[in-house]
Amino acid sequence: MPTISTDTNYTDIAATYVSGETIDINDGAIFTINTQPASGVYFGDININEGKFLIDGTNVVSLQLFFEDYKRMLCYRLGEFKITGKYYELGVSDGTANQIFNLPFASLISHCEVETGVGTGVYEVWGNLLDLDFSEVGGNTMGVMGYACKQTEGSSSLIFGDGINGSIPPNGAKIRIYNLLVASTDPNIPGVQSIQGNESDRYEMEAPGGTFDFFNVYISYTYLDLLFSYALPINDTGIIGEARITGVILPLSFNKVVFAGLGSLVEDIQISTCVLDWVDCVKFGKFELSLQSTSGVITGGRYVVVDRLIQVWDVHYVIRFQFCQNFTIDSSYILGHGFYLGSSSDIYINNIFFSDSVNGVYISESQTRGGSFLYIESSANISVSNLRVLPYSTFGRVSLVQAIRIRGLELKNWGSFSAPLDFLSQPAKFFETPYFQGIWEDISIKEVFCENTFLNLSQFALVVSPVQNFIEIENLRIGYDFELPVFGNNQIIKGGQGKAVFDNGGIPTNFELNGTHFYDIFDSDTTGAIGILFTEKSDAALSQSAFIAIPANPENPIVFNGAGRVYLRQVGDSITYNRSYFVLGYSGFSGHSISSSGSFTIEYDLDTGNGFSGIWKDISNIINETVSPTEGFKDKIRFTANSSNSNNYLRGFFLNGITTLAQQEAAIYLDVTQATLTITNLIIGSEVRIYDVNNNELTGTESLTNSSFEYIYNWTADFNVDLVVFKTDYIPIRITLTLTEAGLTVPIQQRFDRVYLNP
Repeated sequence: MPTISTDTNYTDIAATYVSGETIDINDGAIFTINTQPASGVYFGDININEGKFLIDGTNVVSLQLFFEDYKRMLCYRLGEFKITGKYYELGVSDGTANQIFNLPFASLISHCEVETGVGTGVYEVWGNLLDLDFSEVGGNTMGVMGYACKQTEGSSSLIFGDGINGSIPPNGAKIRIYNLLVASTDPNIPGVQSIQGNESDRYEMEAPGGTFDFFNVYISYTYLDLLFSYALPINDTGIIGEARITGVILPLSFNKVVFAGLGSLVEDIQISTCVLDWVDCVKFGKFELSLQSTSGVITGGRYVVVDRLIQVWDVHYVIRFQFCQNFTIDSSYILGHGFYLGSSSDIYINNIFFSDSVNGVYISESQTRGGSFLYIESSANISVSNLRVLPYSTFGRVSLVQAIRIRGLELKNWGSFSAPLDFLSQPAKFFETPYFQGIWEDISIKEVFCENTFLNLSQFALVVSPVQNFIEIENLRIGYDFELPVFGNNQIIKGGQGKAVFDNGGIPTNFELNGTHFYDIFDSDTTGAIGILFTEKSDAALSQSAFIAIPANPENPIVFNGAGRVYLRQVGDSITYNRSYFVLGYSGFSGHSISSSGSFTIEYDLDTGNGFSGIWKDISNIINETVSPTEGFKDKIRFTANSSNSNNYLRGFFLNGITTLAQQEAAIYLDVTQATLTITNLIIGSEVRIYDVNNNELTGTESLTNSSFEYIYNWTADFNVDLVVFKTDYIPIRITLTLTEAGLTVPIQQRFDRVYLNP
């Protein structure tokens, strides 16, 4: 059994080394392999104590090393295991279909790299899917999911697609791979790579306190267990097998790492930062993160699951976040299941291209059962924005989004009005809290556009526990055939799409809601409903100002039933609703609709931008009003009971709006942020004015009583204003300021006007 205590090259022990022997590296020694061992040689256990094991492929054409199954490498304490290779050019594409390139070794590789065009020098990862039928090409203008190659197990040939099943590399583009490969062997057939890749046939690499450093290498059918490592710079590496990274205590950095095979698991990592740049999962890939006290970013990945043999109830999500904090995944492609988030917080998923099928065929689930694009459990502050769906995505599943115990969720910018996400009429719900597990808080859904969605269902959402605190829906367009989605307390719907429901406002009978009062939804290309839900007030500020209830007799107050009905039981009882926002997308009204019991006088007043008129009009006159679809309007509606009856109630009301598709497209509610302009160092008694670019006064004051002035403004984009300051005996000041989302503080220096003082 070789013991390495001084710097040693493998050639120094090659003549006496017996395949499978254990090697110990001690005393800071460096053991180097930089030449190809003889055929049939494979390595056994390697213990790196306070030394370094270096596999160097930088000065050879190609290098392939085998390690025996059931054995392992242990990198202890100050030990280091470093693998460094370089690129090996397979050849140049001629732009034809089904091109074949010869590899320098027959071991499976995870991927190759293809130049984006002649002489660009820019390369993209093309994953080895083993079966090009699974690559998404047809109809995919992005083409990215078709970037795949095929290598039969045990073959030394790499095959590319025909433009239908697998993309064709650009004519003149160079194709390259790594020149270094580390693989496990079948102990019964020395020197031949195991092609099973199962749990029992693998070589384990573990770093209990040591350091792994990989660059330009394929690691095939091995098991990485990086436990409490001091550093993990893993770059330009392809892994076929399983990577299990646990307990790392210093920064983790993956750059262009491709996982292909059983997938990877990263768990219980306690680190300050984690950078995963271009982490790909291909073939049967899965990338699972289980982190603690972590922040980081994953960018530019392509994640592909192609196992059609998964059982109906065995849902495999491509990316799983467990116990994660402060993570961002950006600009990535998902083929298969989407995201599972458990016990995580502050996760930001941006700019994702997603598909659950290839050419209309499901990847890893039954058409009628399965998971969701987004499954969230016991998590907080989750954001999914800028989602794009690749062609053939059918989403024939339980729901698009499932959530259990979620506090803080934002879904924003999914598709657009002119290019909605197309789900091919599959029966599924958009949103669901499954299995009667609730606690939803602070939900925001904005600018989500879908078509051909959930054709066979009338429900937008199945919510079996009400949302608490707050939910905001803005510009949610998924079809006209869905009932008004009522989730829970303090909900507001702006620019929605669907149909109003009179039965208690669509509130499920098992809900007792408060603070949910207003909505506006388009129910056809030319009509819409601007409605009221009759629920009690909550502690939220908007709810407190939503209505005024005035009983004719204070001893008989106006009451609610907690599920969408308000009772006005005495003649003269009245309730007035004052909408809290400007409704966009309508030019006028064709009338109103009401569901009630008893007789009521209904009156209205409109604010079209200059405040309410203060004059009540009978609701029958609403058809004579015109409003601006872009500037919008607020409505104030007063209901008064005409007779006394214990069964007088209101349970549904809306104005029938007139609209067009063009007006609906333009009716986008922008996020408005309040910010403050603060002027300081002012002389008491100064006059301050704020003007817009057209010299219209926005605000001002004649005589300041202190040395500062504040102007609170609504920000949707940066804009300029003019600040003017006057004070007797001082030179007037006029400056242009740019107001931003963050607000602005401007100190002013006022100077005596000596000309004024000495005429």
